[in-house]
Amino acid sequence: MIRSLPVFKAIPLLTLRGVSMKKQTAIVLFVAAMGTISSVHAQVAPPKLYAEIGYAQFDYSERDADPILPSTVKLSPRAATGTFGYRFMPNLAAEGFMGIGLGTGTMKVTLDGEDVPNDIKSKVKYALGVFVKPSIAVHERVELFARLGWVRQKLEVSSATESDSASSAGVAYGVGANFNLTSRSYIQASWMTYFKDNKPIKRKSDGFAMAYGLRF
Repeated sequence: MIRSLPVFKAIPLLTLRGVSMKKQTAIVLFVAAMGTISSVHAQVAPPKLYAEIGYAQFDYSERDADPILPSTVKLSPRAATGTFGYRFMPNLAAEGFMGIGLGTGTMKVTLDGEDVPNDIKSKVKYALGVFVKPSIAVHERVELFARLGWVRQKLEVSSATESDSASSAGVAYGVGANFNLTSRSYIQASWMTYFKDNKPIKRKSDGFAMAYGLRF
């Protein structure tokens, strides 16, 4: 139930002395209307739910421990992503995340410092994750945020004659910014690390991401 503000107490009687009854009534009604409008705005909460659809790079790399002539493997698959979030505090939200392969990427192999030609392609089979997302508005149209959570992903590599896949899971984190188009829609740019492990070899999956979001 929306209540009007106690506007009659806000108008000292002294200010109405010498004013005709019609003008007094008009003044009181005007202030009462403004008080009701202010009360309505005060009770309209910002949207707590939001959804995002976007594009992400899932660059994956492996590197051995040789400091002089390291052997490396680098994949560059891409994915279409979807995120659903709930803002349970003004500056803190929880998110569910998923991604699915969007075309194929390349594979670059280096052995003892020498590039190895190949025709191998890479693809994101899936990515699933959950995050907590603290944020802060630095402008009415710009919001900065960080993400911390957990992601499981499965990547596939294939050639003309065979294919293979591997899964990884672990702590994921990143930073980014939302740029408001309206009070309910925005575009987003972020950098994410989806997986990182240094034992026994250095492995990492990260990349740039963009998305369109809608609050509702």
